[in-house]
Amino acid sequence: MATRQTAKTDRERSAARAARRKGPARKSRRRAPSRRRPRPVSVVAGPPVRIVRERDELVDLVAGLRKAGEFGLDTEFIPENRLFPELCLIQVAAPGLEAVVDPLALEDLAPIHELISDPAVTKVVHSGKHDFDIFHHAAGVVPKNVFDTQIAAAVIGHGKRTQVALRALVAGFVGRELSKQQQMSDWKRRPLTPRQVDYAISDVRYLLPLRDRLVIRARRMRRSDWLEEEMVPLTEPGNYGLPPIEEAYRMLDGPGFTPSQRGSLAELCAWREERARSRNLPRGWILKDGAVRDLARRQPKNERDLLAPYRRSPAGRPPKGDPKAAQHARTVLSKNAAVVLEVLAKGAKRQVEFTGAGRLPRGPAPESLALLLETWLKLRAAESGVAPELLATQDELRAIAAAWPEEAEGVRPLRGFRRKLLGEDLLLILSGEAVIQVGAYGSSPEDRPPIQLTRLGRLGRFVLRGSRAGPRSA
Repeated sequence: MATRQTAKTDRERSAARAARRKGPARKSRRRAPSRRRPRPVSVVAGPPVRIVRERDELVDLVAGLRKAGEFGLDTEFIPENRLFPELCLIQVAAPGLEAVVDPLALEDLAPIHELISDPAVTKVVHSGKHDFDIFHHAAGVVPKNVFDTQIAAAVIGHGKRTQVALRALVAGFVGRELSKQQQMSDWKRRPLTPRQVDYAISDVRYLLPLRDRLVIRARRMRRSDWLEEEMVPLTEPGNYGLPPIEEAYRMLDGPGFTPSQRGSLAELCAWREERARSRNLPRGWILKDGAVRDLARRQPKNERDLLAPYRRSPAGRPPKGDPKAAQHARTVLSKNAAVVLEVLAKGAKRQVEFTGAGRLPRGPAPESLALLLETWLKLRAAESGVAPELLATQDELRAIAAAWPEEAEGVRPLRGFRRKLLGEDLLLILSGEAVIQVGAYGSSPEDRPPIQLTRLGRLGRFVLRGSRAGPRSA
């Protein structure tokens, strides 16, 4: 037995030595299929990244960006525990020029504000609405000549949603990988670390070449006009800023309030909004929504009634609801009892009528009609290879259904390229002039699409639009 085992071991060792002499076994020539990756963009190494902390440095930087005529723009900010995000860093990149601007060291950012509103210079951003909101809040800046790569990706149907991460776009179109190790960094800390600077610059370094490739793809798909139309809202003043303080109550309004109660709601919301804006604190930190609604409905006349729902009962039972919310309301109202009672009494004298949602027209409920319209929306989106949200949202479909037989004003599906692609169909469906037909009719079913929009007219039925299968690849 021992002799056989030894012989077997010797054979195994000999086979192993022979395999090492021959080298590794040759792999099969058949290769697994792999997705085609874009050729990486070559970035010419330029001067080191500038860190701008002085006024003269900022003026010089802005002059260089104006000369370039276009640049990538991004910001780092802190949104937590604030009504308005706190700006901590501004990153820019143009050919041969990369810089980060330190707004914590600069008292005046007017040169960069003027550049953002300059229509002669192109600003390339990714999901730039949040960045422009910050500039608008600080100085009333309205951007001009903007290209947003996230919007462009949605237009060409890249991804299943309209919000596509920059990292995915850069990897897919530029062939570069972006690190996210500093994504949760403390951007208020000074001095900035080299890793923070590298991370910040990487978010703008590839924006220009990414823009170029997205434009080429849109041109090939004949959607250049879509791109131009989708960038317009970023340059419209009405899309920036908070509503007037006196309109703050509308976010909590509903048909359940009487006109007098709604008056108290309006005054109390205005008081809360003014304090939140002046202190840059979340509205809930001033007074939570539940407490605001409760006070407007009860309209207490004295401090005892004001605090009654938020105190423990004589038996020691805690108040109903969230104990932390009750404690917060009790603390805030105890400190501001006189002011809150005065605000509620002033509002109770007003008679504010309800003008919000809730008054539905007679006939089929808009919710049911919206579901019917959603069926055609999803089909048209799949045929175009885009996310349904790019063409219409649920609220927009409800607005179209509720306004019928009139056309809803200001909704996207009834404007521009969306009207041609989707909106006209929706109006025909609502009017009964066209029906969504499932299955083919006739003698040759294979020549007919399985789902189609058929118009009913005096000359008989005829197909307006049809679809054979699922979404087309962009």
